[in-house]
Amino acid sequence: MDVHYTYGMGDFEEISEAADRLNPKARRLRKAYLLLGIALVALPFLAGGSIRHPDVSLWPTIPFGVLLIMYAANSRPRKLARKYYSVAPYEYKASITEAGITTLSPTVRTELNWAAFSRCIEAENVLALVYENVMYVFPKRAFSEQQWEEFHGLIQRFLSQAR
Repeated sequence: MDVHYTYGMGDFEEISEAADRLNPKARRLRKAYLLLGIALVALPFLAGGSIRHPDVSLWPTIPFGVLLIMYAANSRPRKLARKYYSVAPYEYKASITEAGITTLSPTVRTELNWAAFSRCIEAENVLALVYENVMYVFPKRAFSEQQWEEFHGLIQRFLSQAR
């Protein structure tokens, strides 16, 4: 089957979020940074017993708390996707067969056998196949309903054999 598609930033945001959901340790760490940051900012006020009279000796904890909060806020998957991915304004083509996947853009052609892919990451409207440290992203809108089902069948068949 042959499909044609262009990427939107939403595709990268959605697949980044799906990949993040597969890594609960990173999510817990981000939440811990946020909570620790809030605690460090609140500490001088809690120790002083009043918002008007914070414990001055604990003021140095505030900048560290703010940095932890900023790190937690800036490491959200959608924000990282907007920072690290760019959307090229051209069309991609993919040929998907039982032998593998061939992708073609104006700048590069890639041929990969199914055995090359180590895993599949799926979100509601986009799917990514992972080869080493590279994700090949396929938006659902590029496929007809029948093609999408056939693509899923190939993934299930060949990625389960590779494991």
